[in-house]
Amino acid sequence: MIRFEQLHVWQRFADLACEVYIHFKTSKEFGLKDQITRSALSISSNIAEGMSVKRLKVMHVFYHTQKEVVWNYFQNVDRSNEYGQLLGTLNLEP
Repeated sequence: MIRFEQLHVWQRFADLACEVYIHFKTSKEFGLKDQITRSALSISSNIAEGMSVKRLKVMHVFYHTQKEVVWNYFQNVDRSNEYGQLLGTLNLEP
């Protein structure tokens, strides 16, 4: 059985979460910082949790929820870009 650490998508989002935390380390935009960092971390966490379930129906629920988390993350990044808070130092493209 494949482990979540072997999934390219998990590795990519785990790295992204680290980059986001580093980028916002000194940010004073606490609300936006909190939303983006929590959703970035949640993506890789949900992928790992979804891989631990054995039933297909339950796994489907995890990944459907994950789609909403990813949407929320990119919506917040777009909002941040609009306000000029994110200066293009991260590779945030899907």
